[in-house]
Amino acid sequence: MDAAPAPLGKLSPEAFARLVAPHLGATRAEVAVGPRAGHDAAIVRIGAGRVMAVTTDPLSVIPALGLERSARLSCHLVASDIWTTGIPPAYVSVDFNLPPSFSDDDFARYWRVMSDTWAELGVAVITGHTGRHAGCSEGILGAATLIGAGDEGRYVTPGMARPGDRVIVTKGCAIETAAIVAWLCPERLRQHVDEEGFATLRALESKVSVVADCPRRR
Repeated sequence: MDAAPAPLGKLSPEAFARLVAPHLGATRAEVAVGPRAGHDAAIVRIGAGRVMAVTTDPLSVIPALGLERSARLSCHLVASDIWTTGIPPAYVSVDFNLPPSFSDDDFARYWRVMSDTWAELGVAVITGHTGRHAGCSEGILGAATLIGAGDEGRYVTPGMARPGDRVIVTKGCAIETAAIVAWLCPERLRQHVDEEGFATLRALESKVSVVADCPRRR
């Protein structure tokens, strides 16, 4: 009997605990927060009371948004993940695994906006990989690893939350998913909301990032 297809999307916490968590390479004492379900970034102690925050996220193209807006959104999504630690981003490593159909002109349009967005975010591109490979997706072009450094006493993680803590919601819940679905699957969404609601959901694209909500103290 053929096995059932694996579910799409992120691994469930149960699958993560079974497949990933037991196999994390070497154990190093300076890793304060490593991979775990529900955490967007790692924390590594680098000495002198300082820590490094690290996160990785896919870089995508949403056809309805176009190359430029997709590039900007990708930067802000990975930057938002690192800002959940309270540590500002500073450096990025970018990996592009482009499909053969992705032309030099398309890549130039995507990358120039991405570079401009990194600059706006105060992030320097420090290394990476760029190539075309058969079998690569036209939707997921690769991934970015974003790094920041800050004082050890300022970082936070979801694991620090306790009952009774206050949670600050600056815009709303599930707005990233709602905004992307509004652009990626408009006809399906229109079956469930009226035109005013549809326009409201599409407008959420500009509010997905939390970068503007975060303090700039380093």
